[in-house]
Amino acid sequence: MSLKARRESNEDGFNDLSENSKLLAHFSKCSECPCSGYERTGARKSFTRTDAETLLGTSMQTVCAQCGHSLRMHMSHVKKLQIDERNRRLQVIEDILHLQDELKSDDLPEKSREIMTNLCDDFRKVVVTGCSIEDVVGSVFGKPEFEPYSAYKIVICYVMYLNHKYKRTQTKTIQHAAHFLKILSECHLPPPNEYQEKYPDTDNFLYSTMYAQWYIFCELPQQCPSLTLYSPVQIFGKKFILTIGPVISDILESLLGKINCPMAKGIIDFIQELSEYLRHTKSTFSAHANAIKYEHLPNLIVKMEKSVNANTGNIESDEYFSTYSNGADDEYFEASNSAEFDQDMVQENAEPSFTSRTRSSGVGQIQADLMEKAISRYEQELEERTKNEAETGEVRQSIAEQEGEQGIISFHVISNNLEADQPEEKLMWLIQLQRLFGVQLPKMPKEYVTRIVFDKNHKNLVVHKNGKGVIGGICFRPFKEQGFIEIVFCAITADEQVKGYGTLMMNHLKDFQVNTCRIFHLLTYADEFAIGYFKKQDFITDIALAPQKYKGYIKEYEGATLMGCFLHPKIIYTKYKTLFRNMRDLYKCVVEEKYPNIWRKFGGIEHLFQENERTILRNDMIPGLETLNIPETSEPIADSTNIFKQILNKLKLDKNAWPFLEPVDPDDVPQYYDHIQFPIDLRTMSEKLKDGYYIHEKLFIADLRRMFGNCYSFNGPESPYYMHGYKLNEFFNRLAKSNFPYYESPAPLPDVKPTYAPSKR
Repeated sequence: MSLKARRESNEDGFNDLSENSKLLAHFSKCSECPCSGYERTGARKSFTRTDAETLLGTSMQTVCAQCGHSLRMHMSHVKKLQIDERNRRLQVIEDILHLQDELKSDDLPEKSREIMTNLCDDFRKVVVTGCSIEDVVGSVFGKPEFEPYSAYKIVICYVMYLNHKYKRTQTKTIQHAAHFLKILSECHLPPPNEYQEKYPDTDNFLYSTMYAQWYIFCELPQQCPSLTLYSPVQIFGKKFILTIGPVISDILESLLGKINCPMAKGIIDFIQELSEYLRHTKSTFSAHANAIKYEHLPNLIVKMEKSVNANTGNIESDEYFSTYSNGADDEYFEASNSAEFDQDMVQENAEPSFTSRTRSSGVGQIQADLMEKAISRYEQELEERTKNEAETGEVRQSIAEQEGEQGIISFHVISNNLEADQPEEKLMWLIQLQRLFGVQLPKMPKEYVTRIVFDKNHKNLVVHKNGKGVIGGICFRPFKEQGFIEIVFCAITADEQVKGYGTLMMNHLKDFQVNTCRIFHLLTYADEFAIGYFKKQDFITDIALAPQKYKGYIKEYEGATLMGCFLHPKIIYTKYKTLFRNMRDLYKCVVEEKYPNIWRKFGGIEHLFQENERTILRNDMIPGLETLNIPETSEPIADSTNIFKQILNKLKLDKNAWPFLEPVDPDDVPQYYDHIQFPIDLRTMSEKLKDGYYIHEKLFIADLRRMFGNCYSFNGPESPYYMHGYKLNEFFNRLAKSNFPYYESPAPLPDVKPTYAPSKR
């Protein structure tokens, strides 16, 4: 019977000191003496599978070869353990025995042998002390995730970037990305010595570290259940892609020499382009966790290898992506979660049609305590307003919004794809929409309307109402390469107008363009009757898009006015009204909290001029000005350069300043500049002082605050660097009191104090 089987069959018998409990005796102290663990007479120091099987058959009265006490004396500590904890430690023992069996193999790579040997020692520590495996292993190899942005998140954002910037065909891009993620998640990394031979220009230390982390967290957990299994694409990131990408490309290229696979060629190009992008970009990455699903796909490398062995000669892998190419438009309205596009990537690579935006400089920001009071006030008013609306029956929603929440109406994006087996319901909706446009737009020739609605290049957003069918719609054409969509027709049936359907329909179209198409410009030609409607939907005649982008593409109509709307990628337009109403109410609460007498009115001051002829009125003579808050502007302190220089010299001489004297060496701390976006140190500050950068003490203090903040964010409280930064921060605050007395807290200390305790010699 295997150890696992015995453990399961005797799980309820541990209180009776069952057989499996004896395994723990080897790692348990004797209750009568300092003996560290039970040993049989003649047994070796190492605990092998043979020793385990023999120990299971040993009598409780058999004495220990080290201390002479019985096996039962070594079981007293085991008896106190909870069943779950005993099972956990027994599983670790099973993993130790498994690793020892694996170590007997002559084919085991040297690095893997080293990792397994060290892991056996770590496992023994877990069994003896009962500590967490994650803590023991993590103290040596680190804890997942190892990079700021996972490979999965990076690939998703890169796909969205390609679709927006270079107007790639979305389906093909997702195919290549999904296959790449699948291969990356299941790839077996070559040992460091083999990798170094094939790629001699790479950083051997970096790869050895990465290999060890991959082996511990992604490979061995498949053999050792006590370890937590992670996917490589979730715990590794940019460096992993750049390191393993060439390996995958070489494997695919070698297989392409034996078998034809168009998908493999596309993946190789995708890897090369992604690697090139990662080498030159400094963007951050953010995306929804379910943006690309790849788990169900077959591993293309495995499939190609099987085909090579079977001599099939060709692989057509498009069959695995039918879910990506069908019904993509409808999915937007059926699923609320869609991929988020990283705005920093848009700004970094933006075309002239996008307006660059800078980060907030802090000017005009609201104090935290004031904001908390305003939010509390806003929530109270919102609760009262909601209660009043419930009592009076007054609803602040349009009929269309109410019907949308009740499921009476629904929105769908459909188009004629010229296939014979299209759903009948979709074709029926297209016919109903064509008839609606024909009735509501009588000046348009019916043949022209029919041709546009059923054209495969045009899409149609339809409003479907239960029991009535299509009651409205928008026919539009995307021009992805030009960066805009053209609204051709827009109409609501006559008996359903003035109920909010038009606004809600346009908001759904805007959300569809932002979240699915990644197009941020809407253009249309509006006649004299439609200009008012489009103005209400935020369309203006001052087009933000460059003329060369749309001239020659959009249809021009005689007597119509060209109007456009620029979409913000962070706004959900179907919740636009609620968002801005809440913003308005919150702003009102902030004003009322900051200025309690804001609504107080005072009489005129004409009589003051009559009473004080030829005299300048003082502020305190005018009613209401006594509460006027006139901010005092601080001027730069005199001789500031010498003061800054003295402070820097004193900081440099402090015993805690040594980690901050020079910039962090990337060779010593490779991951530092991946996490710290704005590094600063005392030497750099001295150079900036010489260059005349610090024209005001605010700039000087800001750099010191950034230096301390970088230290706290990169190092944990248990780190000596955290402790030195904390003490140097305290020293600077003492210096600042005498030099900058009007600053209450020039460099605030963190809430968490350092826990590092220097060893005493």
